[in-house]
Amino acid sequence: MPMSLIIKKGEKFEFVESWDYSKDKQENDLHKLIEKKPQMFIRTKGENKYLLTLGSKMTLTSGELDLLLVDNEGYLTLAELKRGRASRKVVAQILDYASSLHEMNLDELENSMKGQFKKLKEVSKFITF
Repeated sequence: MPMSLIIKKGEKFEFVESWDYSKDKQENDLHKLIEKKPQMFIRTKGENKYLLTLGSKMTLTSGELDLLLVDNEGYLTLAELKRGRASRKVVAQILDYASSLHEMNLDELENSMKGQFKKLKEVSKFITF
């Protein structure tokens, strides 16, 4: 079954994308949507806040993180997609990912980023401190 997503922003409508939405593709489809439009799924406080995807399916020492996002103030959000309720094991997994990210230097972070940005310098122009 194909799925299309249309978003209303003010008086305008924005077409996001259409995918074949079969049961075994649900997590991958959701991953793609959040990667492209994270602000649709993750709430930010304040009118002028927005999110950017730094990394997608990032290889870390503790495993593969689904998504690493950054807001325009430089705060990071880690997203790990799972079907159903998150167990304690998933919470531990996210904490392991956060620990791996904390231990990385900037070069290691850039090398593991597989998102819309190749270098952190590209991201810095979107962040306001």
